Amino acid sequence: MSRRSLVNVSRACFIVAILFVFAILLTAFRVFQKMKQVATSGTDVAGGLVMTFLLTATSVAYFKVFRIIRRHQLQIRANEMSENFAQPTINVTKYKKSVLSIVYILVVFYMGYIPAAISLGISTVLINELVVLSLNFSFVFMFLSALLNPLLYLWRMKDIRNEVKLLVKRILLK
Repeated sequence: MSRRSLVNVSRACFIVAILFVFAILLTAFRVFQKMKQVATSGTDVAGGLVMTFLLTATSVAYFKVFRIIRRHQLQIRANEMSENFAQPTINVTKYKKSVLSIVYILVVFYMGYIPAAISLGISTVLINELVVLSLNFSFVFMFLSALLNPLLYLWRMKDIRNEVKLLVKRILLK
């Protein structure tokens, strides 16, 4: 089965829409829960488990990406040495910039989600005003990291930045 048959625009839009609806429902549930001032440890445990799972899954995925990139780089270097080409087959500066972009995105992700995971963990054991306040602040950082992700892509990737500029120009000219 080829990649083209698995990934297409309609499937990608469907998955994004499902994730978007799920995020809205989860956020609405949390806001409704906080409005009622219900502090049950069962929902915090479930939220903590989900967040721990997501952090672990993201870490494993990024680790695998780095391993694959490193393996490809070693294969390319081995081919270059065996064939003695004058020009390298990989643009090393572009490669380093891509890896650094991935690291930036991962750091912003962790800075946003690890405080929330820690606050959720503490809230399962101890519930007081300070814990609830730290939980609310950690959720602000979590949502802020989601806001910073597109900005990171704009900052690090010139082709995306140029397309956004063109899009803004087209919108402003209409």
